[in-house]
Amino acid sequence: MVYEELTLQGCEAGQVTYSSIINAYSNLGQFWKAERVFVEMQQKGFDKCVVAYSSIIVMYGKTGRIRDAMRVLAKMKEKGCEPMCGFTIP
Repeated sequence: MVYEELTLQGCEAGQVTYSSIINAYSNLGQFWKAERVFVEMQQKGFDKCVVAYSSIIVMYGKTGRIRDAMRVLAKMKEKGCEPMCGFTIP
């Protein structure tokens, strides 16, 4: 994927890029890659990105991983990153 190529070339992602990549991997069914990018995003200091947190919570909801979704929501609140609105999981 383009993300891996850019990473190998030394390009740094921002929070919008991380959120987009998490959504892309989630939509492709590559959930473990979405989780990996989410962890990387936090390690790089983007640990208050509401959109990325929302993306990973929705992914967990869609895959039935409600406990993981609740864990991430709690972590989000712990970091002072409050959700802007409620979540709807189709």
